[in-house]
Amino acid sequence: MEFAEKDGKKIGDEKIYYSTGSLRSILKYKDGICFLREDFYENGTMSSSCKILREPKRHEICQTFYKSGNRRTVTTDDGHRTYYYESGALEKESVYRGDTLVEERENYPSGNPKRIAKYNNLVPKGCRYCALETEVSYYGNGNMMDSCYVEKPLSWDGKTDKGLFRACKKFYENGNVKKSPVYENGNLLESKEYYSSGELEKYVAYDGIGPEGKNTVEIRYRKDGMVTDSCFISLGRMVCNCYRNDGSPSILYTERDGVQRVQEFYANGSVESSKYYSADGELARAHYDIKGTLRDTCFSLYHEKDRFDVCSYYETDGTPRTVQMVVGDTIFEKRFNRALLMSECAIVWRGKEYESRRCRSYYKDGILRDSSIRIQKPDSIFFQTYGCDKEGKFNRYAENRYRKNGNVEQNDDKYCKIVNGELVDCREEHRRREE
Repeated sequence: MEFAEKDGKKIGDEKIYYSTGSLRSILKYKDGICFLREDFYENGTMSSSCKILREPKRHEICQTFYKSGNRRTVTTDDGHRTYYYESGALEKESVYRGDTLVEERENYPSGNPKRIAKYNNLVPKGCRYCALETEVSYYGNGNMMDSCYVEKPLSWDGKTDKGLFRACKKFYENGNVKKSPVYENGNLLESKEYYSSGELEKYVAYDGIGPEGKNTVEIRYRKDGMVTDSCFISLGRMVCNCYRNDGSPSILYTERDGVQRVQEFYANGSVESSKYYSADGELARAHYDIKGTLRDTCFSLYHEKDRFDVCSYYETDGTPRTVQMVVGDTIFEKRFNRALLMSECAIVWRGKEYESRRCRSYYKDGILRDSSIRIQKPDSIFFQTYGCDKEGKFNRYAENRYRKNGNVEQNDDKYCKIVNGELVDCREEHRRREE
């Protein structure tokens, strides 16, 4: 470092050097006051220059440079800023009127505009975008990317600009509109989105309260104009429809207070299946054939900590074929023929370890036909049945025991008649097989 003094004040040039000996900075003084500072890269090229003017008031102008020597930025202490690409083309510029920011411009290296923002003169300290009036962004080819305007600055809390109302229209690079909102007095009314080829893709209607609003209608379209899905929202309830390529409905979806409630699937214009939900999950479902006839239904019931699942299956004429109720590991099942009860079973199933079936079957007039029990374990099966005549009296008995021990299988059968409640005329069969 080297400098000169006069009367205890620095005068002339003060020079600062890198450790390599090359010049790093020059500070020029007059009467002890610095009025110019120049900094250099180690290769000797100027990196920055700041000029300080004292008359009529203090004013500072600074420039920075690329290592190539081309100008990089020009800034002033009142906020004026200009940025350049290394090629020399203008990159960004802030335009002031007095001390007030009125415009910002950004360019691509080609010189085409990238962004132009205009401001009013109501700039709260620390919130320049609260004064934004218009902002336009461009693609590199010169076509508009988006255009935003501010109807009027809303209340600002000094920390964020979330109260700022901004309306933006967006475009594709080919110049076609991408998204276009509609406002009235700062309230969002509707919004349209388009395919890049110009066809309407999405329409949304809002409640008209506030600059963001809440959806009340949402419709999506294919390029040929056919609706793919639509949703209607009101009072916490949302109903949505999805459509096939031919315009026929495929899914109906209903939601209340953020929870899915109903879901219906369609085929050939008719309901194919329906699902109903509670806050805990699926509550009921139903399926239909192509004619719209009910095929089956299932629903869940809750009692304290217990859950009961009930499913019904139907014939093509709508009469029940099978009804099942599941409680824990037990299934209660009833089978019908033309709405007449034909059999009922209580089935306990615990996987491969254990299964039992206690069943009764009936004649068409409802008289008991037989009663049976079947218990299956990994190494044995026990089956027992009591048969009845058409008056409901027991008249026959059958029993089968199957056991497996290693590679030996044993079957023991017993058949009897029942007379006055007693087993008579019994015969037994025994079969043994070794693997």
